[in-house]
Amino acid sequence: MRQRLRDLLEPPHDGRPLVRPAGNVPIRDIVRRFWPDLRRFRRRLALTAIFVVLVPVVDAAQIWMFKLAIDDVLVPRDLRPMVWIAPLYVALSAVGGVVSFGGDYLTTWLGEHFLLALRARLFRHVQGLSLDFFERNRLGDVVARLTGDVQAIETFVLSGVARALSYGLEILIFAVALFYLRWELALIALLIAPVAATATRYFSRPVKPASPE
Repeated sequence: MRQRLRDLLEPPHDGRPLVRPAGNVPIRDIVRRFWPDLRRFRRRLALTAIFVVLVPVVDAAQIWMFKLAIDDVLVPRDLRPMVWIAPLYVALSAVGGVVSFGGDYLTTWLGEHFLLALRARLFRHVQGLSLDFFERNRLGDVVARLTGDVQAIETFVLSGVARALSYGLEILIFAVALFYLRWELALIALLIAPVAATATRYFSRPVKPASPE
């Protein structure tokens, strides 16, 4: 029964791999190849970088307001500090909403315009290829590279970089705040990082070659 199900679900195989393996390309070459598509957006890229920095800063400030509310209001049972803590927290929430919306809007705008330019360039290249190219390559492989691979490139060179910078700044700011508040608890909380990094590296090795198939 298992073999019959496998025969029904597996596509016919003629000895060729379903997806042609892609070679390793240095990051420097990737940036050099796709920078022409991003050059005309460099002003918006700079503005996006500002929002990327502001988002974790505002988030950290909002969390710090909770710390003040606990230490200055709840523990001493004194409501007087709430006169300035509450309005400041509301103002930070409003600023956080504007910053988050602005960052998301700019990142999405840049990503979609980059995808449009890249797909237009790729389609111009594909339309100039000979018919023999399409005879020698699987249709599904070509379609996947025109759609999914282009999206992956955008994530790698644009939106993924923005998210990585934002997450890195969040980790840095929150780690500094943790060590400032209580370094012993901060060390205990950060002990899981090497374990998670080792596990991710271990499981990513077998997943990477299997993911194209």
